[in-house]
Amino acid sequence: MIELKEIEIIVQKRIGSVQKRDLQSIILLSGKVNQGDPFMISLYSEALLQAILKVIRCRISMRDRRLLLLIILSPMMSARSLKDLSETCMIGKNSLYTVLDSRLPSSWLSGIQREGISRLSSHVQRLKHADSSVRSRECITLCADDSTRTVCGDFGGLAHPCYSGAEKRAVKGLRTRALIAVIGEGRKHIILDVHVVPPKSSGPGRPRHSEGEWLVASLKRIESQLNDYGLSIKGCYLSVDSSYAAGCVLRYADDAGLKLVSEVKGSLKTYWQNILWLPANLYFFVIETLYQKKFRLLTGEFDTPYYRHKTRIQVYGEVLVVLMHIGGETKRFFTNDDNMKSLTIRRIARRRWQLEQVFWNLKQLLGLPGIHNQRKNRVLVRIYLCFIFAQAIKDCSGDLDITMRKLHKILERNPQVLIEQINCWCASVLYDPANESSIQELAA
Repeated sequence: MIELKEIEIIVQKRIGSVQKRDLQSIILLSGKVNQGDPFMISLYSEALLQAILKVIRCRISMRDRRLLLLIILSPMMSARSLKDLSETCMIGKNSLYTVLDSRLPSSWLSGIQREGISRLSSHVQRLKHADSSVRSRECITLCADDSTRTVCGDFGGLAHPCYSGAEKRAVKGLRTRALIAVIGEGRKHIILDVHVVPPKSSGPGRPRHSEGEWLVASLKRIESQLNDYGLSIKGCYLSVDSSYAAGCVLRYADDAGLKLVSEVKGSLKTYWQNILWLPANLYFFVIETLYQKKFRLLTGEFDTPYYRHKTRIQVYGEVLVVLMHIGGETKRFFTNDDNMKSLTIRRIARRRWQLEQVFWNLKQLLGLPGIHNQRKNRVLVRIYLCFIFAQAIKDCSGDLDITMRKLHKILERNPQVLIEQINCWCASVLYDPANESSIQELAA
C-alpha cells in the first residue's frame, strides 16, 4: 500500500491552489487508501468547501462566510432546520437569519446565472476548436423541467396549488423550474437558470410566464450572453418535458439552430392521412396497430423496438415522430431535425433525467425539505443556496472520481470534520491573489 506521506506531499499546498490534475493525482496515489480514513475525510471536506466557494464567487466577511457555509452544508450535519443547526454549532439563530438577509435573492440568482454562463462559454469555446469525436462525446444538451415540493404554510406567499408528478394530483407546494446543460452523457452538468414559480395573479397585470415562455426567455438570455463572447448555442440539443414543448419553443429552436427532442402530448391534434385531425393518443394507437410489423429494433438497444415517420401536428407543423417501446409502454418522441438518428433521439431524451436526478438530490440529500422560513426572500435565498450546493457537490464528486451519493454519505457520517474545516478555513485567506480580479469582476 502507498504511504499516506506521498499523498500529503501533494496537498501540503493551500487548498486554493490545488488544480484538477492534483486531485486526480491524489486519487491515483491513494488507490488502496480506505475512503473512511480520517485523512481522506479531511481531503473530501476541503475539496467540497473549495467547490462551493468557486460557485459562490462573492466577497463577504469571514463571519458571514462561515455562517453561509454552515447553512449550505446543514443537510450533512443532520440539521432539519436552522434551529437545529444553531444548536448543533452553538451559534445564535438570529445570526443565521442575518446572513440570509444580507443579500437579495436576485443577487444570488444572478450569481448562479453568471457562473453558468462562464462554464458554458468555456465548454462551447473548447468544442469550437475540437475534432468531431470530442464534439460528439462531449456535446451539450440543454434540459428544462420543474419539480414540486409539498409544503404546509404560506412560505412568504410562494406556496400555491400546483400539480405534483410524484403524487399524480394537485397539492399545495413550492414549484421550481430549472434549466441545465448536460455535458456528454451526464458526467458533468451546468446549472444555468432557476425559477421559483409564483402563484397565479388574481388582479390586473401581466400573468405569470408559462413553462414555454419562461424557457424561451431563459434561452434568449443565454444566447445573448454567449454572443458577447462571439459564441452561440447553435447546434446544441434541447431536451424538455412535454409541458415545455410549446409551439413558441419549437419556433425558437428552429430560429436558434437548436435540435429539439420531446414527447408528444396526447391531447394535441394530429393529421391522419390528410383527411382529418385526430387526438394524438388515438392517432398513435392507430399507427401502432397498423404498422406493428414495421417496428425495428434500435441499434445498441436490442430490447427497444421503434417506428419512425413524419406527421403533421397542429401546434408544430410537420415533424419527425419516433414511437419506441420502452419498459412496457410506448413513448412518442418528436424532433425538428428530420435527419436525427433514432438512437440519438433516445439518448437525448434520456439525458433530461439528469435534471430529474438533480431535483431528487435536492429533495432527498441537499436540504430542500429543511426550508421552513415564512419570509419570501429567505425562502428564495435558501432555494438558490440548495442549487449552489447541488452544482458544487457534482463538481467535487467528478474531480474526486467518486459518486455524489457516496461523497455525501462519507461526509454525513463525519459532520464534525466539516465544522472544523469551516472554522479553519474562515480563519485564513480563502482566495488566491490570482483569482482576486475575477472575483471582483463577478461580484460587481
